[in-house]
Amino acid sequence: MNDVLHIKLFGMLQEKIAAEIELNEPVLNVSELRAVLEKKYIYMNGINYLVAIDRNIASNETLITPDSEIAILPPFSGG
Repeated sequence: MNDVLHIKLFGMLQEKIAAEIELNEPVLNVSELRAVLEKKYIYMNGINYLVAIDRNIASNETLITPDSEIAILPPFSGG
């Protein structure tokens, strides 16, 4: 059985791609997630975005499980 990851996007990424995407490819950690997303969504290449797992900013080594809450956060500007 292949688990589906539900990923929420915010800001300009939400505007360019979607508010939520589903990923059917297996990923072990954030580094693998970034590689898959950047291959699938070329727009994400070169953007300095953050990945949050279970509402915490994650490092590339942070593990991802099928029940992880995943959010992609674009660069923010103050105002």
